Amino acid sequence: MSRPGLGRAFALGPTGLWYLLFFLIPLALMVRYSLAFTEQSRLEFVWTTANYAQIITDPIYRTLLWKSIKLALVVMAITLVIGYPTAWALARSSDRHKIQLLALL
Repeated sequence: MSRPGLGRAFALGPTGLWYLLFFLIPLALMVRYSLAFTEQSRLEFVWTTANYAQIITDPIYRTLLWKSIKLALVVMAITLVIGYPTAWALARSSDRHKIQLLALL
C-alpha cells in the first residue's frame, strides 16, 4: 500500500538535501560566527551582539557598509535597466526568433 505523500517526499528529497547542505547549514554557521567573540585572535563561541553594535558605532564599518549598499543599488539598477527590456523583447518576439535571442543572451 503506497501513501500519496511518500512519492512527493522522494521527489523533493534531493532538492531539500541540496537546499540544506548549500544554503541552510552555511547560513546557520554564518550566524553562529557572527555572534561569536574574538579575544587575542582566538574565537570563542559566546552569544553576544557586540559585533553588530560595533558595525553601527565604528565609523570604519559604517563607511564600508554604506559603500556596500551603494554598490548593491548600482548593480541592481544596471540589472533592471538591462533585464526588463531584454525580458520584454523575448516575451514579444516570435517563437522562431525567441530561440535565437535566448542563444545570443
